[in-house]
Amino acid sequence: MERVRVGEAALLMYAAATYVPQSIFHALNEEALTERFRIDPGMQPLALFIVAFLLLALLLNELLPRVRTGNGRLARIMAHVFESPANILLGVLLIVLAANFYATEGISFRQTGEHLSEAGAAVQLLMLCKPYVYAWTVYHLVRIIRGRNLGNARARCVGVLFLASLVLSITGAFDVIPLVWCAAFVTCSSRRVRAIFLIMRRRRPLWQRLALLILGIPAAAAVVATMIWLGYANKMGGEQTLELFRRIGVEEIAEQVMVRASTSYASTVSFAEHNLANASLYESALRVPLENVPYRLSLVFGAPQPRPEVTQISRLNYLNYENDTHLERAGASPGLVSSGFFAAPFPLGFVLMAMYVTVILRIVNLAFADLRYRPRVTLVFMVVCFIYPFFESPVDYLVFVDPSIMQLLLVLSAFAAAATRVRQPAHVARSPVSVPLATSAHADSSVH
Repeated sequence: MERVRVGEAALLMYAAATYVPQSIFHALNEEALTERFRIDPGMQPLALFIVAFLLLALLLNELLPRVRTGNGRLARIMAHVFESPANILLGVLLIVLAANFYATEGISFRQTGEHLSEAGAAVQLLMLCKPYVYAWTVYHLVRIIRGRNLGNARARCVGVLFLASLVLSITGAFDVIPLVWCAAFVTCSSRRVRAIFLIMRRRRPLWQRLALLILGIPAAAAVVATMIWLGYANKMGGEQTLELFRRIGVEEIAEQVMVRASTSYASTVSFAEHNLANASLYESALRVPLENVPYRLSLVFGAPQPRPEVTQISRLNYLNYENDTHLERAGASPGLVSSGFFAAPFPLGFVLMAMYVTVILRIVNLAFADLRYRPRVTLVFMVVCFIYPFFESPVDYLVFVDPSIMQLLLVLSAFAAAATRVRQPAHVARSPVSVPLATSAHADSSVH
């Protein structure tokens, strides 16, 4: 069977969205980036570091050997969790929590440490449960794509509850993405879901492809416009956002959005220009987990220590690549390539980050290793939507006393669990499962 490379395609799609338009924008409107970021004129060639990192990650993904451990018991446990009837009770609880959140907090709620700690137990529980909802959605979509759990009425009932809770608790642009995929699971039949993600029949006639394109472009534009509006509304409020849009117009909004979408690109170029040999910055990056893990643990155990000056790599990135750093608690995610700079002195950091990418790609490939049909671009896009947060600031996961680590573990476990056979008879022998440095083509016995 031909090897399915959904993980590698997802990495390239992430890079195409995160770095390619931004590099073109840098070439066409250099002033817009140099005005906000610490980038001198003529630094566009430093974008070659992005190409070098991607080539390294893909090379390591091909060359690293597999390492076998155990028989996939944890993946099967998670599969039973995602299919448990208890999810109905969780869905009802989340509806109650989300309704309370909508009434008391609303779209302007900021998911920062301070806001979350001051919001109360109900809001904290809701935010802690949302990563599980994302992982649950991944699991059930992938199971349908693989031809399993077709027509699962109970799962769709749970999906309705989860979807309603996501709608009521939406706070920002990126909350729209899992909501859309959960809506697809709830509203589309299993056959339709598979048709969205897999090429299951002959090539459509030209008129059908044109019709889908004509319908798809406005739908995609509406989703993007909603995400942009939510991004501004979360910070400014709905009425102020509408007033801003009317005052400065679409062209200025588009430029602002493009600058804000260039943070990962600008972080890479700025780091390569100013800090590639900056030993003190590498030391500062190392201190972030060493100082913040004890600090977070002290909060958990009720004996707070003094708060470190820099609590995340994203904060350190903000201080070193923005021209205006007056905001006291602001941060900026460095993105995947710049995280390779922060992980360790160059080029060691690139190698470590490429190995991290390899783990994620192989877990994703595990879920799609034995597909009977060719994947569509929509399947790759769905995967990107769910693994994108893991590429935003990976070094911050070293500060493991943080809710974000739950999303990483739950979503990756959902991909692995979706590849298991959860209802096979007890007498059937089960093959060993590999950890994320495996390369076998059998979905139930290894990770690609």
